[in-house]
Amino acid sequence: MRMIAALIVLISSISGVFAITQPIATQKGKRISIYDPISAKLVEYLPVVKYFDGRNMEPEFCDQVIYRTYKGGFYKRIFEGPINASWYGLNGIDDDPIKVYNSLLKAWNYALSSKTDLYIPSGVYNTGNRNFPFRVSEVSSVKGLLDCQNITIYGDGEKTILKTISDNGADVLQLNKLKNLKIRNLSITAEVKSLNRSGTNGISITNGFDNIMIDQITVKNLRGVSRNGNLDGGKALTVQISTGSDFYCGKIVATGIKSINCLYGFTCDGCISDVIKKNIDISVDISVENSYLGLSVTNSAPYENGDINNMENHPKIKLVANTLNCQKDLMISRGIGVKVVLNINTTKNRSGLIKSFDGTPWYNKDLRVWGAYFNYIKDGEITIKGNKNDCDYKVAIGAIGAVKDSFNLMNRTENCSFNIDITGKSRISDFQVIEYQGESIHNSVLDFSKRTFSDNDLQRPVQKVKAGKLNKLNFY
Repeated sequence: MRMIAALIVLISSISGVFAITQPIATQKGKRISIYDPISAKLVEYLPVVKYFDGRNMEPEFCDQVIYRTYKGGFYKRIFEGPINASWYGLNGIDDDPIKVYNSLLKAWNYALSSKTDLYIPSGVYNTGNRNFPFRVSEVSSVKGLLDCQNITIYGDGEKTILKTISDNGADVLQLNKLKNLKIRNLSITAEVKSLNRSGTNGISITNGFDNIMIDQITVKNLRGVSRNGNLDGGKALTVQISTGSDFYCGKIVATGIKSINCLYGFTCDGCISDVIKKNIDISVDISVENSYLGLSVTNSAPYENGDINNMENHPKIKLVANTLNCQKDLMISRGIGVKVVLNINTTKNRSGLIKSFDGTPWYNKDLRVWGAYFNYIKDGEITIKGNKNDCDYKVAIGAIGAVKDSFNLMNRTENCSFNIDITGKSRISDFQVIEYQGESIHNSVLDFSKRTFSDNDLQRPVQKVKAGKLNKLNFY
């Protein structure tokens, strides 16, 4: 062994401990071990003359973590597998938010450029008022979607906690304008200091997306805020399709998602005029516990003409979910091509269902409790089973507003199949038909278990369903 050392050693006569005050380097063959002040350990490097992309090495390529300079030479860290966030000085215990953000930004940038996964060890990582850097900034010059090279960002499950503590709301993972990215085995939470401005979401997918995969993520304690009388933030997982945006919207797969004590579990929001032009393919497997609204797919009214019967790319949204003690379990409004398999469970009474984890009502302007609400949905396949006790109603189906609008889209529920089996007692009625100015349910199959209905006043809603053209109503 040939030893090359640069040593300045301070010997403590009291403790007898050696303290390193400048780098030590040892060399064996081409390998060199250089003292790393971040980890206070010797780290192995190899000498290099080329950057990973083939360019000649330059000092600006060196982050002193993966690539570093030493005695006039360039060296690359020896490692296999993912980049470790701890290499950038993060220990997950009381790290300064600015340091957390900047360190993860460096790790993210190298992961992207080198197509290397990023591992975040156990700990709590708080970026304060800023979203985690895994995104495209609003001021970026990037055109289209940023290709993330199919890298994976992952942690140690619920032991790796990503967090923001913000004055006015800061989504933790705001995956803005991204494609080809995987995120798994993490936990997310947040705090918002101001309760009347903007809320914070756990994972928000915004301004276009494709091939995003999210797996085994737990999101906890997102209370949301009331801003101008409306609810904001508090969504465990949300997909937001901007009105009039020309960004591509493609595939999202989310599996093993847990939402606990969040205002909303999963939401997908857009505009009908945009949705029917996109290539939307979203699949979500989620469990939602203690929420104001478990699952929501809502689209605003169209701003231009469209024909849902002649769409080149029919939107596909598939939700497989379990809800427990939600004030409302499912809402679909102007949803097209939505498939739902939902199991509802209720163990609390009404007063418990309307309250957040802080003991106050989720939304004091809306204390209604119900299982599922379907307003103007097309080509849906809905299966719901379970229990919804002490509610106003279990299921409402139909439409609100005029039957025809100015854009050729009928404001009615049509071409759908419903299979509903919900036990429990309702205060108003078990099944409501939403109607205003005409036929509200058209060409749909409605299968209800007999035990769904505990009341004796079914004649009126049954007549309304049968009055719709081509509807089939069955009891089993």
